[in-house]
Amino acid sequence: IDELNRNAANALLKILEEPPKQVLILLVCHALGKILPTIRSRCCLINFTGLDPQVIVTLFENPPQSLALELANNSIGRIFDLQKIHLTPFLNQIIQVIEEVLQNKQLLLQQFGASFDKGDSKAQVVLELLSWLARQLVFYSCESSNYQNNSEIEQLSQRRPVSHWLMVQEKLDLLLYQAETAHLDIATLHIAAFLCFESPQLIQD
Repeated sequence: IDELNRNAANALLKILEEPPKQVLILLVCHALGKILPTIRSRCCLINFTGLDPQVIVTLFENPPQSLALELANNSIGRIFDLQKIHLTPFLNQIIQVIEEVLQNKQLLLQQFGASFDKGDSKAQVVLELLSWLARQLVFYSCESSNYQNNSEIEQLSQRRPVSHWLMVQEKLDLLLYQAETAHLDIATLHIAAFLCFESPQLIQD
């Protein structure tokens, strides 16, 4: 329910205020802070924790990629989807695009954006990887990454100081949050997200 717009949330609130008799309503959310206080006050909060990654691994015939485990946030269904993508070479391709962007070259970015068909599920994975990569660049710059050693990420982290990568992380998160309500075209969002790695200050609060 954290994805409901204001009108839908108000409609749900009316149901909660006068619920039908002998009905149990279960509401699921992933971001409690996005829920209207008037809805939260009428609910009993039950926290569920995700499965331990070591348990998740045992559910697969072939062990999932470590990157898939991180991106999926303990969602088994999401891991199945990500397993269909060769994430490591895909990530390296994204890093190459960023390397070009940092040199004020955009040809590779345009070619990369044009490689997705309409509705391609990999287009959304690009945004997830960019968000994940922004955090990793901060960690690598501080020499505190828990992710397996990746020479491409390490080299990229050295292109700019840690203060730059901190701003990239902050502004990229802001851009992706704004995009949820702005309904931006995915290609436009890709370009803005990649350019954020070079000029994060252009993203307006």
